Amino acid sequence: MLDLLVPEYRFRSLTFLTPAWLRRNRYEGIILDLDNTFLRRDSLTPDAAYLDWIRILRSGGIAVVLVSNNGGRRVDQVRRLTGVPVVDWACKPLNRAFRKARELLPAGLSLLVVGDQLFTDVLGAHLAGLPAALVPSLGSREFVFTRCMRRLERVVIDRLADDGRWPGEQ
Repeated sequence: MLDLLVPEYRFRSLTFLTPAWLRRNRYEGIILDLDNTFLRRDSLTPDAAYLDWIRILRSGGIAVVLVSNNGGRRVDQVRRLTGVPVVDWACKPLNRAFRKARELLPAGLSLLVVGDQLFTDVLGAHLAGLPAALVPSLGSREFVFTRCMRRLERVVIDRLADDGRWPGEQ
């Protein structure tokens, strides 16, 4: 069970995922978590560096779809600013979210799921048969449930690190 929570990759920052790295590792697209991965949960507008990063990915031939367990004005704003398709009210880690994301991308692409949480992003990716990359949370105020899950994540990460199964950061 713990193996489903081990990401294939860890990055210090979302922007470390470059088109060159993705192509070198044979990924043609990413399914990107929105909340506290690309956009702080308490914000309506992504950081300019992340908007540039999306443009760089897309101009480098990398397909992108955003996935959020939330919806509404924030999600609509990001959709407008990025021009990237978004799956909202996704219910990650359920497979439905990842199936819908795949449907929004060209068929047959090799995909990587990128997010900041083990129990939604990494677990969901693995349940959908996709590899996962974990990035640090943007750290804004989180829902009570998410704060509880972060404590459980810490226990899991410590156990995996003790067992030598936690991947190094890139």
